[in-house]
Parts: sequence; structure tokens; C-alpha cells
Amino acid sequence: QSHEQLKRDYQKTEKEIVNLERDIQDAISDVKDTFTEIHHHNKILKLKDEDIRTIFHFLNHYSRENYIKANQTYMEIAGEIKSSLFENKVQLEHKLKLEQSEISALMQERKNLEDQQEIELVTNHDENLKTVLAEHQIRYEKFYKTIAFHDEISDDVRNAIEASLLQSHLLEANIISETDRALVRKLQSPGLFLFKTTKKEPNLTKYLKPQLGEQTGFCEDDIRAILESIGIDRTTHQIAIDEDGYQMDFVEGKIDSQYQSKYIGILTRQMERKKAILALEQELSEHHDKLAHIQGSIAENEQRLNILEQEKHNF
Repeated sequence: QSHEQLKRDYQKTEKEIVNLERDIQDAISDVKDTFTEIHHHNKILKLKDEDIRTIFHFLNHYSRENYIKANQTYMEIAGEIKSSLFENKVQLEHKLKLEQSEISALMQERKNLEDQQEIELVTNHDENLKTVLAEHQIRYEKFYKTIAFHDEISDDVRNAIEASLLQSHLLEANIISETDRALVRKLQSPGLFLFKTTKKEPNLTKYLKPQLGEQTGFCEDDIRAILESIGIDRTTHQIAIDEDGYQMDFVEGKIDSQYQSKYIGILTRQMERKKAILALEQELSEHHDKLAHIQGSIAENEQRLNILEQEKHNF
């Protein structure tokens, strides 16, 4: 009787073990099915097939240790995706700051133009020159602000003459009174200064005439004398300007054939100011579009991070 009871107990236990193993396999299948369902609906936390096989391998050989390994594998992949999203976030925020800085600079440039009556030819030593001359109450004006083309001069010739004057730095030169000439030399002021010398024939008055704005303190005769001092004959004079370029003693250069006149003549400078403002408006519009795109990308990236955290939680 004892032997029979022992046999029945053994068979019962054996059956319970089989049932338990079946329950374990069913449970593993349920976990795998649930994982597959969750992964199917994941938008961000997408695993490669080989990663899924690794996780299923751990689940098929169920133990607490293997479950931890499966979970660890999943979380490591989630961590890699999160790191990538964070890196993208940093890059986007850097782009955002650069774009905001660019927009700020363009807006300041636009404001400066709006505050001006016309565009200006700016050089590196202008501020220093302005300070030095102001300290000694020396009146001055930029050469390009004192001249204009004769009405009959064609656009091609205007472009060539201005290009020559610009590249030879005569256009940015400063006009001062003859009475201040000795003082300026003594001060060794930065910048280039133009003074009248002997009259050349032919000279720049062939193309240019005096045109003075308000409160310059100079008269047309002063400017005309300087124009007459600059020759336009390449063979006989130290300084020569013409449609082909410029020559100053042993210095000469070629001009940009695509150059467009923009500094000589009050109306020209005023028109160029309006064109520059319109160009800045267009550029600002493009940068605002870029800014909006970056901001949208940042919001999208943040949303992906939030979704990732939810998908991690679901697992």
C-alpha cells in the first residue's frame, strides 16, 4: 500500500510539473505576444530584428536572470535612441541660437539703414579718423559724397569709373580744407586725404562734377579743383582714371566688369539704400522661415523624447 501511494504521488507530481511547464511556456508566449504587439505600435523605440531575436532568446530560456537580461537589452537600445535624440536637441538649439543671432544682426543693419538718408562707404579706420579730426575741430567729408556724374555719362562708363575710384581707394578718401592740411600731416591721421594739385588735362571733370549735400562746409570750387587735379591720361600723368581701370604712378589694377555704381551721386546712394533695405527684408524673411523650421524641429524632437519615455514605460 505504501508503494502504491508513492507511485500515485509521483505520477501526480509529474503531471503537475508538465502542467507547470506548459503554464510557463504559455506565459512566455503571452509575454512575447505582448512584446510583439507593443513593438508593433512603437513609433520611436523600434528594434532591429537581431535585437528582437536576442530578447526572445532570453525569454525562451526563462529565468529571473534572463528576464533581467532581456529587459536590460531593451533599455540599452532605448538609451542609445535617447542619446541620439539628446544630441540632435543640442545641435538644433545651437542652430537656433546662431539663427537668432543672425536675425538680430540683420535687424540692426536694417535699423542702421533706416536711420540713414543714403548708403555709406564704410572703412576700418572711419571711427578712429572721426575721433582724431573731431578732437582738433577739423571739418572733413568723404570724396564720394562731394561728386556726381554728368547726366550724359552712360551706365557702363559710370560703373567703370566708380569701380576704378573704389579699388584705388580714391572714392573713400577724405576732403579737408587747405588750411588744415599741415595739421593733418602733423597728426598723422589714419585714412587717405585728397588735396588739389596742378590742373591736369584731360581730367576727371570729363566724367564728374561737384555735388555737395547740406552743411558740408565746402564749396563746389574746392571739389572742382580736386577733380581737375586727377588726370585721365595714362601716358602723361601720375594718376589716371578711365573706363578700363586706374593707374597711380607704378600702381595699377583691373576693375570688376560686373560692378554696379552705387556711391557716386546723392540720388544713387538714396536708391541703393532703398534696395539694400528691400534685400535685407527678403533675407530676414528667409531667416525667419529657417528659424520657424528649427523651432518646429526642436518641438518634434521633444515630442519624440516624450514618446520614447512612454514606450519604455509600456515595456
